[in-house]
Amino acid sequence: TGFILYVVWGKHNNRKLIQRLRQINFDTNIVNSGNTVSYQTLDNSLKKNAHYLQNKVKAPIFSNSDVTYFELGDNYFDTLIKELKKANKSIFMEYFIISKGKLWNEVSSILKEKAKNGVDVRIIYDGLGSLFTFDSSKVDELKSCGVRFAIFNPIKLFFSISNYRIMNFRDHRKICVIDSDVAFSGGVNLSDEYANIATRFGHWKDNGYMIKGPAVLAFTSIFLKNWQFITKQKEDLSKFSTSSKFTSSKHLIQAYWDSPIDYEDVSETVYRNMVNSANDYIYITTPYLIIDNTMIATLVSNSQSGVDIKIILPGIPDKKIVNLITKSYYKVLIDAGVEIYEYTPGFIHSKMYISDDKVCNIGTVNTDYRSLFLNYENSTVFYSEEITLKAKKDFITTLHKCKKIENKDLNAVSFREKFVQKFMRIFAPLL
Repeated sequence: TGFILYVVWGKHNNRKLIQRLRQINFDTNIVNSGNTVSYQTLDNSLKKNAHYLQNKVKAPIFSNSDVTYFELGDNYFDTLIKELKKANKSIFMEYFIISKGKLWNEVSSILKEKAKNGVDVRIIYDGLGSLFTFDSSKVDELKSCGVRFAIFNPIKLFFSISNYRIMNFRDHRKICVIDSDVAFSGGVNLSDEYANIATRFGHWKDNGYMIKGPAVLAFTSIFLKNWQFITKQKEDLSKFSTSSKFTSSKHLIQAYWDSPIDYEDVSETVYRNMVNSANDYIYITTPYLIIDNTMIATLVSNSQSGVDIKIILPGIPDKKIVNLITKSYYKVLIDAGVEIYEYTPGFIHSKMYISDDKVCNIGTVNTDYRSLFLNYENSTVFYSEEITLKAKKDFITTLHKCKKIENKDLNAVSFREKFVQKFMRIFAPLL
């Protein structure tokens, strides 16, 4: 069964898509503007990941940029709306889910007004993620004002194995770039529940960040690559340089992107490198935990070697089947000393790895099969004690609202439920 599912739905490379993507990578390559540094300048424990991203993935490490960390989607959107109102050149938005509601009404009103006044407004949204949520009634109205749209992998009704393989790849990114000076990203989609305006699964715990300065160029590049990939309209990154610069180099920022059509499992490599490089601790938040044997071995071996590994997962899941599979990994990790916690007030959607008070990784990448191998994703590594400590404080605060899962909790699970948990792992590529 697993083999059949892999053949139909698994990760398969498409030579034409790879060739097109590589050409775009070449065309929109980030030019060193004097605001990037070498991985060699970092602490020894941080060099492995930085070297991999800088040399293999071609993700520069930026200095001279400022970072604001948001511990909730509520704060994220308050600031995003303020910055959108300041836009005078361009607004680039890329989200997996855009949902109709109070938040979208406010944002779309701003976009409409900005486009009327000549601001270059572009929106990318995923064809499946926003299929049943996007307020399509506003599209024609926004288009008439000058807003441009690009749909990533729109759903096609005719069946072919090659078509459905590609359809399995989704754009899970969350990016907003304003005037090439300000960038927002993190776990939040453009939907009311992410800002706790609407309640679906208890309190929605998410996080995100705002970047100002030269590092915004990386997010502009990620967006324009995808825009060119979807629309086949050639873009010139050099037209979108930032005008803001912060002379402090206390934050070193390495934003990267991941794609399922190349030969690199970037996100899993980054996560494993972070776990393997940790000396004291690695703290993880993720809404889902569906991992392969390599990732299991990485977590287990490092926990058994004395690294303090804590993982926070949802107390109220959004997808019951995915949550069943997630729970099937609890025992092997807990037996190795990994501490598992569930966020009792509701659903935790943040995707974050924090280590040793030195580095944290925040973005769109869940610790699951789909994000690690099948989605187009983006994330950012912050080599910054200040941002890492803010993220750590947020993690500890969240931990106080969690229930620690013990062996006694696992023993209370019925044999039938355990069987279902293990059986459902077969369908991990579909979820």
